[in-house]
Amino acid sequence: MRSNVISIILFSLWISSCGNSIFEAAETTKDPAEEATRALEEGDYETAISVLTSALESEPTNYQYVSLLASAKAQKAGVDTMDFALEMASGNTSDSGITGLFSVVSDATADNLTALGEAVDLMDTIPSSDQTAADQFKTSMFYTSLMTMRTKALDTDGDGVLSAEELANNLNDSNASDIINSIVGAEDALANYTADDGTGDAAGNVSAIKDAIDSQDGATDAEKLRNYLGS
Repeated sequence: MRSNVISIILFSLWISSCGNSIFEAAETTKDPAEEATRALEEGDYETAISVLTSALESEPTNYQYVSLLASAKAQKAGVDTMDFALEMASGNTSDSGITGLFSVVSDATADNLTALGEAVDLMDTIPSSDQTAADQFKTSMFYTSLMTMRTKALDTDGDGVLSAEELANNLNDSNASDIINSIVGAEDALANYTADDGTGDAAGNVSAIKDAIDSQDGATDAEKLRNYLGS
């Protein structure tokens, strides 16, 4: 089952964005999508960002480039989208919730939060009529990663656990709203997404997190989120 999920997510996040196998050698082409994909395979997100930014100057509505640029921004933020999607699909979040995802996102630095925010903003520029199923799934994973990183910022001692003191001191109406909006964005991205494969498990767990937060007592986002994270 795990190998099946891995192959599906590899296909969903990368291959369908390029139209070619990411493992094919690009001997003669200078296609920006292939060049950027190869750079991302090598972890060279700066080259990918440069190539795609330049390509979009002449083709601003090439949504294949936009989707790949979003992937490059996520990589810049230290998020391995495939690892994150696999963790979401595993169902481990049903017990540990958002904190169970802390290990698959990078530190919640200002630079990482900015880059990941840019990734979701880019995906949101793709009109629904031009979105592929892979785009819908990827957008959801980016939003869920952003939600996780924003929540991880509350863990000021870095122990992977949100104490009552950390929640009381660090969670306010503003950042609670940002966290809630991220999971709403993740759920919205999946509104028209259907899957009979492992990605469906990851997608279902996005809604499970949102439902768990909504079910908490509280008159504000901060109260609901504090009760959810403290439970």
